[in-house]
Amino acid sequence: MTMFEELLLSKGVVLMRGDIIDFKLNKSEADYLAHNLINFYLSPEIYENFIRKFNHDSNNFDYNKYCKVFEIT
Repeated sequence: MTMFEELLLSKGVVLMRGDIIDFKLNKSEADYLAHNLINFYLSPEIYENFIRKFNHDSNNFDYNKYCKVFEIT
């Protein structure tokens, strides 16, 4: 996935493009992942509790909490 930020300052939008290259995902699965990626990064609570912690403080990332919150088995 690629984010194009050229219009962010002038129009307030970021364009996104994603390509399915190995066909390990179908379009529905790719749409689901893209939607969740956007939601995770734009939700301050989700971002702070999971994304930032995973990326910058992985020793304290609580995988079990993540699974519980997002009902992953």
